[in-house]
Amino acid sequence: MVAFPQELVDNWRRFLDAEPWAGLAFDALFSIEDAASGETYYASIMGGGGQEFGILLGKGNAGLVSLARLASGESDGGCALFSCDLLSISAETGPTPPWYRKIAKEAIGGRKGLRDVPMVFVMGRGDERRGARADELRLLSAAMDAIVGLVERDEFRPSSFVPGERMLRIVLGKEGGFEVKQARPAGRGLSVRAARIPAKRLAALRALPRLERMYLVSCALTPIFIKDDQVRLLIVYDTDLGMALNGLPVRSDSIDEAAERFFDILDGKNLGGLKGLPQGVITDTRFFYDGMEEILVDLEIQSAFAIEIPELSEVRDFMNRTLSGSCGRPRRSR
Repeated sequence: MVAFPQELVDNWRRFLDAEPWAGLAFDALFSIEDAASGETYYASIMGGGGQEFGILLGKGNAGLVSLARLASGESDGGCALFSCDLLSISAETGPTPPWYRKIAKEAIGGRKGLRDVPMVFVMGRGDERRGARADELRLLSAAMDAIVGLVERDEFRPSSFVPGERMLRIVLGKEGGFEVKQARPAGRGLSVRAARIPAKRLAALRALPRLERMYLVSCALTPIFIKDDQVRLLIVYDTDLGMALNGLPVRSDSIDEAAERFFDILDGKNLGGLKGLPQGVITDTRFFYDGMEEILVDLEIQSAFAIEIPELSEVRDFMNRTLSGSCGRPRRSR
């Protein structure tokens, strides 16, 4: 890791003073086009949660997919951002995490303090972390300078990300400066089609008894890869019993497999020995909500989406640690 240039530190202080996170939606994303490298990055601002402040940058469509999944509940924070490299500059209100001390030693020496010592690193697939290169530090510094400039002009208004919709696009010049444009990203890998199950299975489900219960459902990505596929973990939690009925692996892009596993659980394959259709489900995963909506309506099961459900977060964190040994970086507070 190279030493922080003074320009980066100065722009970091300006960034904190500007508070660009104020008033932003939790799922606001924007793009940064770096003319010097010819690369396009997608960015998310941290700070709305009041615990961690900074920027996450992901390169290309893979970066967009990772950040969009995090914002929508598809990814479980630090445990599921490993499908691409993410460049981060941030500061936390608590003590510096032990894992960062080794990375930062060359760049920050013995200095301490939130305003003077940002955490700068690259997190990659498999939770690998490294210090930022000189070109990455340049990119972060230029991005913060542009963001602060827009805040000062009251023009920094990135919107909630919607696949296919226009988003704020900041173009960084080769010799400094920036322009503001609009971009329509492809967002490959973000759309979810409606789940399909055989008609015979659907008829059998309709015959199941009705349960006066509400289930919480998660189908978020995990730190586990099988070959090149990042595995999801389907969790169904019974609010009456106060426990998870089951947790099953699902291929990352297969909503049909998620539907089959979910209905297997409703059909009795669960720790509670329950068999029947609940009154409703609440999910913190957009993949599950969008893909299952039509079938749940057909089965007269109410459904709702919530960005964070504490009961599911606790179970999922435990199961992710069990599966991977460690999730590594703590979940990110926005």
